[in-house]
Formats: sequence, structure tokens, C-alpha cells
Amino acid sequence: MIESPESSDRFLWDFRRTIAELVAVNHYDLLTEVLKEHGLERYTESHELVRAFVADGMRVKKNAAIPMSAMWTGDPSNILAIGASGADCRESASVAHLYGKKYVAAESLTQAGNAWGTYPEILKERADLLMANGLNRFIIHESASLWMISSQASPWTGSASGSTGMTPGPSSPAHG
Repeated sequence: MIESPESSDRFLWDFRRTIAELVAVNHYDLLTEVLKEHGLERYTESHELVRAFVADGMRVKKNAAIPMSAMWTGDPSNILAIGASGADCRESASVAHLYGKKYVAAESLTQAGNAWGTYPEILKERADLLMANGLNRFIIHESASLWMISSQASPWTGSASGSTGMTPGPSSPAHG
């Protein structure tokens, strides 16, 4: 504690805002500058659904060419994912509105759970919901597994029998 609970709260507020600004400036904005030097633009999907994030999502998307969010599909009863996707998309739409961006993108229709188990009616329902929240550019998240058609071992699983659409990460077989 610093002097009092109120002083500690003020210190922590300043400390957290400093870290957030350092992340925005020294990671996201720096990346924007480097990409621009090579004729490229940055799409920024900052924190997605319910992931912890040490910066301000609107601030890190501010200087992106296109602010971006995530739209997960899967079990239509998963209210958490549906609600969080809407909030993430509204944040990106707010950034676009405030800073004069034409597009609001989302990693779209990424399947959660029952892989390849979502049918078009649910996909349309999810897409309509996100468009009502400001989305106007769909980005299909895809990770092709080239090792499926060759004898080359997957860098993620170490075998030649990866799964199409696999995304490396904590839930992939490589991290099993």
C-alpha cells in the first residue's frame, strides 16, 4: 500500500495507463510505421473475446488501417461468445466511427467446439448480428495444412497428419 488505499488506487491507475500506452506506442504504432515503410497496412484485432489485455483496445486499434474484432461460431446457446463477439465488434466500429475509418473487419465465422458442425442458418444469424453491430468486412480465418497432402511433417504436431483448419495455440495438439 502507498500511504492509503486511495493513493494506492491512484498509483495503480497511473501505472496501468502507462503500461497500456507503452504497449500501444511501442508495439502497435511501431508496427504500423514499419509496415508503412514496406507499403503494407495493419489490421488490428487486439484482445478478442474474454482474453486479458494490458492495453486499451480502442487505443491500439486507433492507428490501424482497419480496426478488427473476432466473430466466433459454434453452439448458439453460448451466450458468452455471442455477447463478447458483439462487444468486440462494437469497439472496432466505435474506433472506425471516431477516427474516420471506412471498414470494420472481423475474423469471421471461426468455429469453436464441434469443428465443421455449424450449418449455414447459424452462420447467417451470426453474420447478421455482427453486421448490426457495425461489421462491414469479413475476414475468413484459415490455416491450411499443407502437410495433409505431402509427407512433410507438421511444424505444430510433428506428424504428417495434421488437421485441416488447425490453428496453432494453447488448444492445438502441439501444446497438448
